[in-house]
Amino acid sequence: MGEEKLILIDGNGYIHRAYHAIPKLTDTNGNIVNAVFGFVKMLKKIITQEKPTHIFIAFDHRKPTFRHRDFKEYKANRKKTEPELVEQFPKVFKILESLNIKFISYEGYEADDIIATITRLARKQDIAVDIVTCDKDILQLVSDEVKVINGMKDIKYDMHKTEEKFGVKPSCVIDYMALIGDKSDNLPGVKGIGPVTAKKLLKQYKDLDGIYENLSDIELNVKEKLEKYKKDAYMTQKLVKLIEDIELPVTIDDCLWEGPDNERLKEELEELNFRSLISDWMEVDEHKDKIAIKIIRKQEELEKYLKRNFSKDTFCMELVLTENLTGIGICFDNENLCYIPVAHSYLGVGNQLKWEEVKEVFKEYLFKKERICIAYDFKSMYKFFRKEDTKLSNSYFDVIAADYVLNPATGEKSFKNICSKYLGMVVDEISDKPAEKNIEEIAGCLSNRLVAVFELSEILPEKIKEQKVEELFKKVEIPVLKILAEMELTGIRIDAEEMRKNRDEFKRKLKEIENEIFDITNEKFNVNSSKQLAMILFGKLGLKPVKKMKTGYSTAEDVLYSLAGQHKLPEKVLAYRKLQKLVSTYVEPLPLMVDPGTKRLHTTFNITGTQTGRLSSSNPNLQNIPVKTAHGRIIRKMFIPETGKIFLSADYSQIDLRVLAHISEDKNLIESFNEGRDIHSLTAAKIFGVDESCVTPDMRKKAKAINFGIVYGMSSWGLSKRVDMTVDESKAFIEKYFNEYPGIENYVAQTIAKAKAQLFVTTILNRRRYLPEINSSNPMRRRLFERMAVNTPVQGSSADIIKVAMVELNKEFAFNEGPVKLLLQIHDELLFEIPEIDISDIKNKIKEKMEGAIRLSVPVVVDFRKGKNWGDLIKM
Repeated sequence: MGEEKLILIDGNGYIHRAYHAIPKLTDTNGNIVNAVFGFVKMLKKIITQEKPTHIFIAFDHRKPTFRHRDFKEYKANRKKTEPELVEQFPKVFKILESLNIKFISYEGYEADDIIATITRLARKQDIAVDIVTCDKDILQLVSDEVKVINGMKDIKYDMHKTEEKFGVKPSCVIDYMALIGDKSDNLPGVKGIGPVTAKKLLKQYKDLDGIYENLSDIELNVKEKLEKYKKDAYMTQKLVKLIEDIELPVTIDDCLWEGPDNERLKEELEELNFRSLISDWMEVDEHKDKIAIKIIRKQEELEKYLKRNFSKDTFCMELVLTENLTGIGICFDNENLCYIPVAHSYLGVGNQLKWEEVKEVFKEYLFKKERICIAYDFKSMYKFFRKEDTKLSNSYFDVIAADYVLNPATGEKSFKNICSKYLGMVVDEISDKPAEKNIEEIAGCLSNRLVAVFELSEILPEKIKEQKVEELFKKVEIPVLKILAEMELTGIRIDAEEMRKNRDEFKRKLKEIENEIFDITNEKFNVNSSKQLAMILFGKLGLKPVKKMKTGYSTAEDVLYSLAGQHKLPEKVLAYRKLQKLVSTYVEPLPLMVDPGTKRLHTTFNITGTQTGRLSSSNPNLQNIPVKTAHGRIIRKMFIPETGKIFLSADYSQIDLRVLAHISEDKNLIESFNEGRDIHSLTAAKIFGVDESCVTPDMRKKAKAINFGIVYGMSSWGLSKRVDMTVDESKAFIEKYFNEYPGIENYVAQTIAKAKAQLFVTTILNRRRYLPEINSSNPMRRRLFERMAVNTPVQGSSADIIKVAMVELNKEFAFNEGPVKLLLQIHDELLFEIPEIDISDIKNKIKEKMEGAIRLSVPVVVDFRKGKNWGDLIKM
């Protein structure tokens, strides 16, 4: 046998497996491409693993084969291929063409027949064959030189493995299948005969003909089945047997693989947003690993370097920063790099500049001239220099923000992922303890990172321009970064002593609820244990389980809510959990998180935490402290302004509904807002057919639920759960609502239809959210993405409005440099700390900027509250 090896792949099996294994991904145009991604990944893996000289991929033809003609029920139980998958086949074919890998389908035959024919041709030329498929029929081709690789089970079937699986030799696989049938292909076989009997018969009589020639020797009950289903057995045998002599327009020489067309492949992978795969298939930009980076250890060297580049208008910077600064990387183009170590601490480290020396040189030669600063994470870098009383450039480009406006749903915004996606290059992560690492090692790591950031600053603006989100990026997301940095630096004061006192009261109340739970159950148990709670609820109390998990019956929040009407225990457990979460999330940790230097609490605001454009807060999350519960208000009371200052809250009134009125262009809703009517009472009056003066609190509550529910794509079932209605009643309620607000009904229908066609929706400022599963064959997934389609333009536009307002307010007040400090953004609300004596003037300026941020077809209204703590704000 020669040294050549041919890999034959069942293309349909490969692409189906990829489609169901990989989460939904989208290309640069928003098309779903998860199957293509998985196909290319698996193909690379098998090539790397098996190192073939020849590759060939066979696909099923879309037209029926002779098997369908001979047996109409053939594969009749197979589900129709999902449209989302069908659309990905042409993309796979384009990738294969750029890889220079031969592939075909052939009318009248299946991929397995093509594989059988190519296998025969390869063996004639003494070429070993590995067939990649999960189809067990193909095992009939196994021989000493032909093996079958099942990638799902990671098994390579040779003669021994095949006999071990079926209990028969590969040559008997056809007869074995003829007896037991094949449910996946809807082939009947002999009804009543299973694997054990089939193996026994074939071991004794060798093949199907041998079995039927010796029927008289076979035990009666088996004999009767064989006689009754003889026709089915031979038909199954015929259909299972692969055709090995198709006259294909392919030779073995066509299958010789000499590698991809690199330029074309890179272009295809970039178009598909698969830049992370580029480095898998080719050597990518090798020069990046060879770029020299100058290590600067003396002040005069740093001055010389910066003077030499003084005329340049752009620079890229990255800080090696953990708890303290270890060093700084700078470049003025993608070849002129330097690393300035300041705090490496290993034995024999040699000379390093002191940070104070570097800072003075920077002020003189780097920051004195207004330049564009390019960074992966500008906000963090800005905060560092701000703490060091050094003003960083006013003009900047941020990689995280650029990637986010292009696609908020791309997953983790790590530097590694972004570089892989857009540049197809692998960048090194900086060590967790850089100060202990060799200076040359950190410098080498930074060289790739600086070049990557510089190149991203050239690539991403073009993509931003193509997607028409330049205004969103330049006028909203970029200026917001500096505002958020200032908010994080300012922090918010808490009364730590009062918080500690309340901690004891919260724990006392928690113990009280726990004792009430024990009184109800007449036994003590671990309330935090789902398993023990389930035993009490469904065992001892005999409540009917709602949901079963792998670990037992669920005691999740939604389950407890559904059980609350049957027994008082679930309600008590819910109260316990809510209070315990407040204690563990806020009451206990917050005093420990106060900065000893500023005496304030400093949260982090994330621009990439949601897919709608809304900001999120973390470490600690100050956006989720309850406002409507007594315990939540107690915690909020612990947040206090500085002496002589007051809190001022500015909250957009019903902003989502106002945005909905604007984008739906519903005349009735627009008219209601323009007349300053109570939108919930008016909606109730319209739906219930009563005068507005006769609307009861219950009517208004239901109207409010549907007003906001429509914004979130609420179904009739969801509305019935929100208010006391049956599903039929809530369905009728929604129909009446749409009759009164036909523009909203049109908006919902048109938005979903448009999203299904283009796979994304946009906000007022053209912010996109991709919806890859809106055409899913899974009804639950499809409905979820339809709700997202309805909600995102509304909620996302509200997020755009408050961000624009923050930018405009910063122009007015220069946050945190003057007396007005912006402390928190909680979705539609801004919390300020301001001098009490200037409250009226400041309030009027805030009102003007917020209400005029983005003009809608209805008035934008801001409600104000003030107070000496965050929990006791009173309306102004």
